[in-house]
Amino acid sequence: GLVRGDVLLAFGTTRIDTAADLARAVARARPGREVVLTVRHRSGAYQQLTAVPGIVT
Repeated sequence: GLVRGDVLLAFGTTRIDTAADLARAVARARPGREVVLTVRHRSGAYQQLTAVPGIVT
């Protein structure tokens, strides 16, 4: 999972450099469809996680 100090590098195929990049990627995501998150942990290790975006009402 994600913990403080981890860095989100990619949301699906979209590179994430800023919070605005992440917001745009999430807005374009299809609810209910899996997306792979690429993360660099504080330790330097890389990990790919799967998330399923949803709609918040």
